[in-house]
Amino acid sequence: MAKAFLSHSSFQKELVTKVSQDLGSKSIIDSKSFEEGMKNLEEILIALDSTDLFVLFISDESLNSKWVKEEILIAKEKLDEKFIKRIFPIIIDKNITHNDSRIPEWMADEYNLKPILREGKIVKVINRRLREIIWEKHPKIKLRDQLFVGRNDQLNKFEERIDDINKENPIAIFTTGFSKIGKRSFMKKALLKANIIFKESYDFPIISLTSRESIEDFIIKIYDLGFSEKREFPNFLEIGLEKKIEIALELIADCQISKEIILIEDNGCLITPEGLLVNWFTNILKSVNSKGLQHEVTLCISSNYRLRQHTIINFDEVFALELQELNNKEKSGLLKRCAQIFEIDIDTEQLKTLSDNLIGFPEQIFYCINFIESTSVKEAIEQIEIIQDYNKENFRRIVDEIEKDSLTKNVLSILTEFDFISYELLSEITEQASDSILEDLLRELNNRAVIEYIGADKDYLRLNEGIKNFLMRANYSIDQSIKDKLKKHIEKFTKEDNMVESDVSDFFYSLKGALLNDYKFQNKLLLPSHYLKTMIFLYEKDKDYKKVVILADRVLEKEAKIDLSLLREIKNWLCLALARLKDDRFKTEVQFFYETPEYHFLFGFYYRMISKPEFALEQYNIAIKKRPNFSRAQRELVQVLLNLELFDQAFDQAKFNYENFKDNPYHIQAYFDCLVRRSPKENEAKLLFLIDELRKINTPKAKEMAQMAEADYYLFVRENSAKALEVINETIREFGIKNFSLRRKFNILEKSNNIQEMENVVTEYERKYASQNTNELNILNVMKIKLSAHKGQKEESIRILNTKLSYIPQEYRDHLLEVIQKI
Repeated sequence: MAKAFLSHSSFQKELVTKVSQDLGSKSIIDSKSFEEGMKNLEEILIALDSTDLFVLFISDESLNSKWVKEEILIAKEKLDEKFIKRIFPIIIDKNITHNDSRIPEWMADEYNLKPILREGKIVKVINRRLREIIWEKHPKIKLRDQLFVGRNDQLNKFEERIDDINKENPIAIFTTGFSKIGKRSFMKKALLKANIIFKESYDFPIISLTSRESIEDFIIKIYDLGFSEKREFPNFLEIGLEKKIEIALELIADCQISKEIILIEDNGCLITPEGLLVNWFTNILKSVNSKGLQHEVTLCISSNYRLRQHTIINFDEVFALELQELNNKEKSGLLKRCAQIFEIDIDTEQLKTLSDNLIGFPEQIFYCINFIESTSVKEAIEQIEIIQDYNKENFRRIVDEIEKDSLTKNVLSILTEFDFISYELLSEITEQASDSILEDLLRELNNRAVIEYIGADKDYLRLNEGIKNFLMRANYSIDQSIKDKLKKHIEKFTKEDNMVESDVSDFFYSLKGALLNDYKFQNKLLLPSHYLKTMIFLYEKDKDYKKVVILADRVLEKEAKIDLSLLREIKNWLCLALARLKDDRFKTEVQFFYETPEYHFLFGFYYRMISKPEFALEQYNIAIKKRPNFSRAQRELVQVLLNLELFDQAFDQAKFNYENFKDNPYHIQAYFDCLVRRSPKENEAKLLFLIDELRKINTPKAKEMAQMAEADYYLFVRENSAKALEVINETIREFGIKNFSLRRKFNILEKSNNIQEMENVVTEYERKYASQNTNELNILNVMKIKLSAHKGQKEESIRILNTKLSYIPQEYRDHLLEVIQKI
């Protein structure tokens, strides 16, 4: 067991004793480890001989303490002699900063000194340092992560802005661009070049914010970094925006006092998809002068959305730069340096070949090096398409590992449930894994960029966003046994006195779980985002649309206290739930979005739910016209057209969706469905490629899609109905009866005019799906129209078409009439 020596002044005895009690046998302090009376040099030496981690509690008193100074000297000697594995200094005095002249120069230069002012946070970071002693990261990975090349134009622009004597220094620096393009590395290099930070070893405290969060989440996450003293928070649903801004500014001031620069990874919370700063964050920055904060860089924001420059003209508190992909020279330079670190021999010609085939994302270059390490340079060049599509390849490898290893499956399934999670909570939930096994797995996942750490001292871990979305689409979920553990944990957590002080990942997850399960608890710390995230879970996972409406109504009682950006999200999910319920109240609530693209998207969805596809198509097209890159509307448009069997009309949009989201099995399937009906024999190679792409994704859902696509391949390309029927029957046996598999089976049976089996499918479909919603009833009626025609009852077919199918586009009506006449 690794042990920590807690070096402190007697003035901090109370705090350090509490920390020691929480650490248990992993700590050594004088009150429980030394003999009675004054400690002497011999006792210090004996204690340090059994120490792995020397923790120095830095305060005004400890910096003046003779004994503490002695302990520091001895600890440094033992570190140099490798008897002690690490020294970990913590500032526990709000009046001390990392540049205090009494801190030894070697410590100030080599260590990332940060204040941690709360006991619970101190215990967590010491435990993490103890784990890291056992779990040392690969030194080559560290060297790789510190690599930086190019970006000279952007670095110069940054330096010019900081040196501009006519402007105050910005409080917030925004770096925007594609995910994984190197925004974090750029910001660190820019701050070093501008002499805002002075050490290569500086490590940003990191928080993350999503479009489903707002100012309340910002406050809680900044507070959790540990730079502020313990405080009580008000009920955020009872106070107005002005008071929330005041609290946020106080916490930002604490960061400035501590000389810390916070990295915020923003995914739609601070910058909207339209490129605008949200109002509450703008108001925070504009209040800096009136609240006496310093004009110094305090917040560095990495965002996937570009900030419109015209919105920040004459706004000195903000500066924004956009990063593009690395250019050819930068790509080859990073690849060459990375190869040198990993001792890989690449000649000039090979380097050029590889570099020319890379997009220019640092992450892709690192993946290329990993691929070469496990194979060879020759194989990397021969299989360059794998490296080019590195994200998809990474996802596939992960799925393969999930299917082979229960711990990997449990851990990744848990991580899909959490925005982020502490090691302690993950360890508690998995339970069956020993610490060493879990730590080895996390180290491997981190090295492969499957997970990453965030927080002031990397207290929390989270799943790579792309992988998380991939696993969620594949319907990976936690086992029932883990669900039961989490339920008990949530019940226990909601009884705690101060939820924010313990584990902020627990705070966000458990309160959402408490809302989900209607637990009775003191809810003054419930945030609007808790309600929103619970609504989304109920909508997407549980399909409990009535409860979504109930929660929306509950939080909207405090509508005036909710920021507009989050209010829009809550109203959006409320409207979606009302549309699912076919509730006329939808028409009232949707007016909140009047004249926006969302208004038309939501109305399109409503019309789809009440089986008025003609009106749905009209609304989706308006939404896309108003916002050409409206991906949700584009997906929905294709779905409606496919349901109407208007494959030619759906083709261009389905192809566009596929080419922009090639790892999404739903887009692959939609494109296949259109292509297989459009000169199938000429497109045979492409169709086989798409089937293979579905198989490679290797999730149960994608496998089912691949087999259904294979059935259509035999039906349309090979014109082999018997083989197509064999494949679809095998799919149903393996994955169960589904509405879409029955629909495909009906189409296959229709080709061979197997009327008896067509009747059986119609009976099964009517029994299982017709009562679910009007869409399913429409699909059933189309089957009945075709079945009646095959039975020679064309008048009955036309009667069903005219009386049972309403609000369908005229071209679909004409299509069905044509089908009836041809049979």
